[in-house]
Parts: sequence; C-alpha cells; structure tokens
Amino acid sequence: MKSIFSEISLNCSGSETFWEGLSRETFSQIKKNSLLSSYLCIYASEKYIRKKFVLTSDSIYYINFQNIPFSQAYIKLALLEVLETTKNRYGFRISNEGGSQEFFTRDQEIFQSWLSALHKVCVFSGFEENFSLVKELGIGNTAIVYLYQGQGSQYAVKNISKQNLASLSNIERLAHEIEVLRSLSHPNITKLHSVYQTEESVNLVLDYASGSDYYEKIMNLGAVSETEAVKFMYQLLLALDYIHSQKVIHRDVKLENILVNHENSSISLTDFGLACFKQVGCIERCGSPGYVAPEILRGLNYGCKVDLFSAGIVMYSILTSRSPFQGGSSDEVLLKNKNCQIKFPEKYWGKVSKLGVDLAKRLVCDDPRKRPSAKEALRHPWFSGFLAIPHYVRTKKRQKVKSKTILPRKPLESPFSKTMKLVFKCGLVD
Repeated sequence: MKSIFSEISLNCSGSETFWEGLSRETFSQIKKNSLLSSYLCIYASEKYIRKKFVLTSDSIYYINFQNIPFSQAYIKLALLEVLETTKNRYGFRISNEGGSQEFFTRDQEIFQSWLSALHKVCVFSGFEENFSLVKELGIGNTAIVYLYQGQGSQYAVKNISKQNLASLSNIERLAHEIEVLRSLSHPNITKLHSVYQTEESVNLVLDYASGSDYYEKIMNLGAVSETEAVKFMYQLLLALDYIHSQKVIHRDVKLENILVNHENSSISLTDFGLACFKQVGCIERCGSPGYVAPEILRGLNYGCKVDLFSAGIVMYSILTSRSPFQGGSSDEVLLKNKNCQIKFPEKYWGKVSKLGVDLAKRLVCDDPRKRPSAKEALRHPWFSGFLAIPHYVRTKKRQKVKSKTILPRKPLESPFSKTMKLVFKCGLVD
C-alpha cells in the first residue's frame, strides 16, 4: 500500500529515489524550521550506520559529520509504517513516491519522539491496531464521523472512503484541509492529532467533544440568553482572530460547524474543508446558503472579513432562533443572501441590549470595508458589559501623591478569558 497522496508528493519533489539532491537551504535554515533533530540508524552494507537527521514540516535531512546537509527526502503526506521491535531496536519505514527508507534506534524515548513529530508530517498505517470503534457520531456528504477509543483517550475520527477520493481534485482538497488543520493550534479550534490510511479509507483523528453542534442545540432549545450568546461569540471571535493571524480564512462558518462541549460550555470551530490560506483578492465562490458573505456571491475579491459576516449570521441565529434570510429553496435564500437586506424586528430583538444589536449590525454589514475584523469585534463594549472585561483609561501624565508615583493600573484578566487558556477537548461533525 502506498500513500493516496503520492501523486501530489511526486509533483512537489519530482525525485525518482527516496533521497534526492539538496536545494539551497543551509543548515541554519533547516534547523530554524526543524520539528526534531537527533541521531538514528539506517541499515546499509549489512550493518547499522548511525547518522544525524533533521525533520521539518515536509522533509527529512541527513546531516554529515561536518554538520553540513548532505541529502534530503520529501516526506510530506508520505506513508509511515511502524516496524516490529527486534533485538531492542525500534524502527519505522517511510515510503515516498521514489522509494522507502527504514530508520532505527535503541532508545525508546527517541523513537517515541520521532513518531510524535512524524504525526505532523506523514500519513500512518496501522489504524486498526491502534484504535477500537465505539460508535457512529454522524454522517456528512463525503465522510462519516465515528467515536474511537485509542491510547487511553477517545477521539472523533473523520472517515473518508477512498471511493470519494477517486479524482485528483478530491485528493488535493483533502490534502489542503490536512495542511490547514496541521498549521493551527487553538483551544477553540478542532485539533488534528494524526492522519491514518487503510486499504479502504483515510482517517483524520481529532479531539472529541461530549456535546453536539450549535445548530442542533438551537433547533432543540430555541434562542439562547444574551449572556450565553456573549460567551459563545467571544470564543468564536477568538478562534477567527487566531486563524486570520495565521493567514487562514475558514469560508464556511455556520452553526453546524461549531461544536459545544457540555462539560465546560466551550465551543470549537470545525470543518476546514473549504478553508484557504489568505491571499490577495480571493474570488472562488464557496460557502453555505444563508451564511456566505454577499461579496462572495457577487463575484468580488474578498478576504478575512467574509468569516465575520458569517459570524454575524451565527449571532443573529442564536439570539433569535431564526435566519435573517428566509426562503422556500436554496436559490431563494441565496438571492436574499446576495441582496443582504437584513432587518432586526422588535419582535425578536426587543429583549437584546442596544450594544448587542449594534455588534450584530456591524458584523452583517453589507460593505466589508465597514465590517469589523475579529480583533476589532472583540473590543466591542458588548463583551465588557457581560464578561466583566474592564475598561481602562490611559492617563497622559503621572499623578503624584506624597512623592509617590502612581501609574495607571495594569489590566486585570477577565475571569472568562482565563477559561480560554484551557485546552478544551473538541470534536468534528462534517
């Protein structure tokens, strides 16, 4: 079995052998981008030869005794197999389009360190040996999400059948989703632990949340209180602010893609299948009817602000239990979505504070230039009123009392912001 992503890897490396000639990177450049560096053994000429290797996010480098990079192998999304332990040697085999190479060590700690780092680069085999099925969680358009038990924890596993990956474009789309998820690490974003491949499927192993998506919650319980909405939106905007700082646009923010953890009321942004790395002037039309920003539907260039519009629709929905764009068909919803004439009737918004209404209107503003960024939205006074985030006035001059200098107080940390530092478990529903 070879990696399903091998054709993509071949296009990137172009090598016909596992090892290839070096590009112009210096050792200092390689070390700066390294995930791990240590000595390993390879088997050649009927003996084990000890060499120094450096792992980066897409390649492994052999460093010679003069501390000079000698050769490299492109292993991004290459297949990794853990070998049986023999004579106290722990080993793994990496196979790319050009061939394969086995690596060994007698040190179990070094071995585990390499496996941990390689989970961020390669595709692993041996899924059935490491995980046991608990139950099915949900079915999406292209994948099924299961709950699996593995290595002392429970995980949500997104199972994509290889029948749905028959075309190169679908494989490239999945590879892009994996790349985006591997680049992100935030308590309010689904964490990708590893990627496994079997004969029938590709499995994305993610954190599991003992809750449901917010759409299901709204459908079952109706609109939430404004206090809960504040906490919800604060976390969502923190997640968006983070991914935008990492030059990622989600492009499919909606209630179905936001999970709630019932244990601690944290939320997690999921499903990065439509996400892209931020670039100047995105024009691809994508998103979900009723949530997609109008500039996308109008064929205009767009950026990160499209996620803020979708967040505004989410805010509208959780506070009113309805969508601002009502229609009998997807086409009708999309037309209203494109025209973007949003009303805030007193019947639904009468109990919401003026500050809450103000933020919602700003987020769903038709003009992206007037729409706030996630960072700007987080500074809106709506959050201060409910989350006890204090306002501070910076004084230009120091005040003197009895020869003592009194400086402005340092901001106190919000009790709620402390919870943001906890790494909450999250899951995935496609």
